[in-house]
Amino acid sequence: MFGWENLVGEVARAYRTLSPEERSRCGIYCMDYHQAGAVDFLGESYGLPAASSGHNNYWLWGPHGSWDGGIVITRDPRQLSDLFEGVSPQGFIQDTTGYVQPSENNLSVCVVRGLKIPTDSVWAQVKHYE
Repeated sequence: MFGWENLVGEVARAYRTLSPEERSRCGIYCMDYHQAGAVDFLGESYGLPAASSGHNNYWLWGPHGSWDGGIVITRDPRQLSDLFEGVSPQGFIQDTTGYVQPSENNLSVCVVRGLKIPTDSVWAQVKHYE
């Protein structure tokens, strides 16, 4: 759980940049279950919706919220331009303590809008088990 407050705080900061309408349908996509678990465990106190991830059992639970406008945690925001009309980096997660999982460090928090392909197609591509 090292670094979770920082991670969720950055997601919450990005979430607050959304309009009330966007917040009402916002989806939060995380690269792995560590990040999604942090958002789900601490996010309620920040008013965040449930997280989605294609990693392990999170994939089985399906996507939450709309991916037409939402938040994505990623290593490389440039990759998101293939999927979304608009990608706006809003935060960066970096920990220098040495105690944070590598999967939870050096990440960009991006607001995304205008999904270019159906959510079902994206969901089929993000499944990964480790």
